[in-house]
Formats: sequence, C-alpha cells, structure tokens
Amino acid sequence: MAYLLCALLDLPGQAESRSYIQGWLQGAALPEKSAKRIFGAADRIMKAGQAVQP
Repeated sequence: MAYLLCALLDLPGQAESRSYIQGWLQGAALPEKSAKRIFGAADRIMKAGQAVQP
C-alpha cells in the first residue's frame, strides 16, 4: 500500500517500497484477494484525505 500511496501522491519512497514488496513475495505472485484489500485500503485513505481539504 505504501508504494501505491507514494505513487499517487508523488512522494519519495517508491523504490524502497517496491523492493520491500519484491523481497516479501520472494518471486511469488501477489494473491488477488490481497491485491484487492491493498487497493481498497489505499482508496479509502485517498478519499479520507480529500474529505479534509477545504
């Protein structure tokens, strides 16, 4: 999720997040259920951030 948020918000840390994910997966594919949960959480965080902007 950190990678997605860094990419969406144009923040530093994308390379580090990507490396962490790749190391954690150890060459395996990300399960679809996990991917859906990650995208859902990132979407909720982005929407929450928009709600507090003037």
